[in-house]
Amino acid sequence: MKKITTAFALLLILFFMLIIVPDFAHANFTLLPPDLPEIYIKSDGSIDPSTAPIQHVGDTYTFTGNITDYTIVIQRDNIVVDGAGFSLTQTPINTSQFMTIDQGWHSANELDQRNNITIKNINFNDCIQGIVFSGSSNINITNNTIAGSAVAAILFISSLNVTVTKNVLTSNRGGIRLGFSTYAITKNTLSKNAYGIGVSGNRIYANKSIVGNIIEGGRDGILLEYCSYDHIEANTIANNSQYGIYLIQTDNCTIYHNNFSNNNQSVFSDPGKFDLILPNFWDNGTAGNYWSNYNGTDNDGDGIGDTPYVIDENNQDNYPLMAPVDIAVISEFPSWTILPLLITATLLIIICKQKLPKTPNK
Repeated sequence: MKKITTAFALLLILFFMLIIVPDFAHANFTLLPPDLPEIYIKSDGSIDPSTAPIQHVGDTYTFTGNITDYTIVIQRDNIVVDGAGFSLTQTPINTSQFMTIDQGWHSANELDQRNNITIKNINFNDCIQGIVFSGSSNINITNNTIAGSAVAAILFISSLNVTVTKNVLTSNRGGIRLGFSTYAITKNTLSKNAYGIGVSGNRIYANKSIVGNIIEGGRDGILLEYCSYDHIEANTIANNSQYGIYLIQTDNCTIYHNNFSNNNQSVFSDPGKFDLILPNFWDNGTAGNYWSNYNGTDNDGDGIGDTPYVIDENNQDNYPLMAPVDIAVISEFPSWTILPLLITATLLIIICKQKLPKTPNK
C-alpha cells in the first residue's frame, strides 16, 4: 500500500489519537497483523489486478460483484467509483488487543493527494477504517452505507471542498472524523455510532457546514475541538447517552435550527485554559434551536420561548424554539445561503435594467 511521509503519518496519528487508541489499561501491545491486499485504480486508468470485479468505462469504475478482504487504493484523479449496490466487506478483527491502529490500516477505500473523486453506492461492512483520505480536494462521498467500522466510517484530513451527503452510517466506533479541512456534511443518517461527527483543528478555514443530518443513539452527537466559524444547522441530534454536542476550545460557531432531543446532556462546552475563547452563536437573531429539556413558556404564542435557554455563563440561545423544526425543509435551503442569493439576484436585476433600451422622450 502506498505510504505517506513519516512526518505526515505522525501528524495523522496524533490527530486521530482520541479515536484510535484503546484503553491503555487493557492494551497488551500486540503488533498489527499484515495489511490487506490491494486493488489499485492506477494513475494510467488500469485496474490491478485485472481480475478484480470492477468494470472501467471512461472515468467511471463500477463494481460488478461483491469484494471481500481487500483495500481499494485510488491513484487516479477525476473519476467516479460506483459500487452499484455491491458490498466491500472485511473479516472482523478484535482491535482491542492493539495499542494503536495506523491510519489507513485495513481501510476499505484509500486515497492520498487526489482531486475530483466521487465514491458512491457502496455497502461497506466490518472494515476497520472505511473511506480514508488526506491532502485531497473536491471529494464527493454519497449514497454509501457503512457499518461495523472499528475506527471510523469516514476519516479525512488536510482536504478541501469535501462533500459527504446522503450516507447511512450505523454501529461504527466513529461516524465521520475530520480535521484541517473545508467540508459540507449534509443529509446523512448516523445511528448508534460512539460519536456521530468529530471535527478538529479547523480555526483558520471557512466553508464548513453540518446541515440536515440525523445523529442519534450514540454516545456523543457532534464533537468540535479547536474549531471556529463552523456552521451547524437543521440537524436532529437525539437520544445520545452523553452529549448532544461537545465543544472543546471552540468559538464563533453558528448553531441554530437544530433539534436537541432527549440527550443525556444537550451541550458540554470546555473552554480549556484559554481566556480568549469567545462565545458561540446559538440563534440567528430571530430563531434558535429546539431543546427538549427547555422549561420556558411562550405566552405570546409565537413559537419562541419567552426566556433564553442558558448553556453556561458565556453561551445561551436567546430564541429557543418551542417545537422541533422540520430539518428536511430547512436543509434544502439553509438560512446561510439566503444572503448570497439575494445579493446575486439584486445584481442580476441591476444588470438587466442597465441593458434594457431606454425609451426616448417625445
